[in-house]
Amino acid sequence: MRYRPLSNACLGAIIMAAAAAFPSVAFAHPVFAPFDKTQFAPITRSGALITLEPVAKGLISPVKGVTAPGEPHPLYIVDQPGKIWRVNIGPGATLPADVANPPGQVPFMDLSSLMVTLGILGPNTYDERGLLGLAFHPQRQRNGLLYTFLSVPNAGPATLPTTMPAGIAPDHQSVVVEWRNQGGVVGSPRVVLRFDKPS
Repeated sequence: MRYRPLSNACLGAIIMAAAAAFPSVAFAHPVFAPFDKTQFAPITRSGALITLEPVAKGLISPVKGVTAPGEPHPLYIVDQPGKIWRVNIGPGATLPADVANPPGQVPFMDLSSLMVTLGILGPNTYDERGLLGLAFHPQRQRNGLLYTFLSVPNAGPATLPTTMPAGIAPDHQSVVVEWRNQGGVVGSPRVVLRFDKPS
């Protein structure tokens, strides 16, 4: 006996009929993730009062905030267009609404000149590239080392074998860069890792 495959129209009609006959199944979660009966606890008021206090302004696209070993009060904020800001988050570090240049917010590093031009559809448009990470060495107070993760123009062979197809050049490279910053003086960068990235 030979079977003929169902046409798309026939298959669609069967699915629609099943959805009409069993509406709860039609909109249910998949069998491998059965969360149909999930019930969340009600949100109730508690004694804790939470308020938000702005401590920085003028950031374009902040992606990360980190503290450095041995420095409990400054928060180092990574802004995707290429700047790292040092912001005081210690006691009394609220930001008055009328202050244009907050005294507790100072530029720490500006890496925008090293990066690819951001904006896939032109300036000030969406982009996933940029300055995306910052980490301080655990012994930073002694050695001054910190590391950044950013998108740069192609500038050399990748550290690891490239994942780009043969004959296709990478759009840009992502790099992990080591910096020595002691006494406010930034030393020369050292590229630790370099990855080829597609567009």
